[in-house]
Amino acid sequence: MEFLGIGPLELLLILVVALILLGPKDMLESTKKVARGIRKFTQSSTWRDVVETSQEIRELPQKIIKETGIEEDLKEIRKSTRPLQTEMREWRSGQPRPRMIPKSTTADVMPEITPPPPTDQTPPDNTPTDLP
Repeated sequence: MEFLGIGPLELLLILVVALILLGPKDMLESTKKVARGIRKFTQSSTWRDVVETSQEIRELPQKIIKETGIEEDLKEIRKSTRPLQTEMREWRSGQPRPRMIPKSTTADVMPEITPPPPTDQTPPDNTPTDLP
């Protein structure tokens, strides 16, 4: 679980450092001040504007789809990709369904590879001949 990119161990470390630097009494007062500041900010008009803007941004793709009239194309794409989505879900669950690929498809995509013909030449030996 992370909050603002801070994991539980980092949060614990921050709290311990704050406790050491501020002490228990000052830490409680500082926490109250921070909480009041957060409450004041979330009840401000600025925060409401931020929330409204983020809601508009989330709704923007649907609004664009409706305005451009590509709903039918999107439905057709979803319908044509449904078997692939099902196969991907099965693969993620660890129980893939066997899939048969026609030979013509594999031959077109992956041509058969033949090994090179053997040669009579042996590679040179790189051992030194002038040993003392």
